[in-house]
Amino acid sequence: MSARVLPERPLPGHAVCLDLRTAGAYDPDAVVRAALDAPQPGGERRFLVLDEADRLVSHQLLYERLSSYGPARVVCLAVGVRGERSVRRTLTLRPPAAGVLWVFD
Repeated sequence: MSARVLPERPLPGHAVCLDLRTAGAYDPDAVVRAALDAPQPGGERRFLVLDEADRLVSHQLLYERLSSYGPARVVCLAVGVRGERSVRRTLTLRPPAAGVLWVFD
């Protein structure tokens, strides 16, 4: 990531990235506030969230808050262990405004 583009300073037209795997690295509320300040094409907010596959449901309130800044698009990259056979997600992370890409670590 460029030194100019930080979660707390997104450039116009870019998705705002949240990495929930590194809890405490930065304040998610500050990132959301910065996303609201950054102009997006057509007034739509875009978020790219990195999360652990087994924690998607426990982060439901954050996903609801992100989608409430509408219209908003949320793409979640869920990282999981290879032995798991399914992933649980909240209603907020379903199409058409959101989606989950599940990858193995």
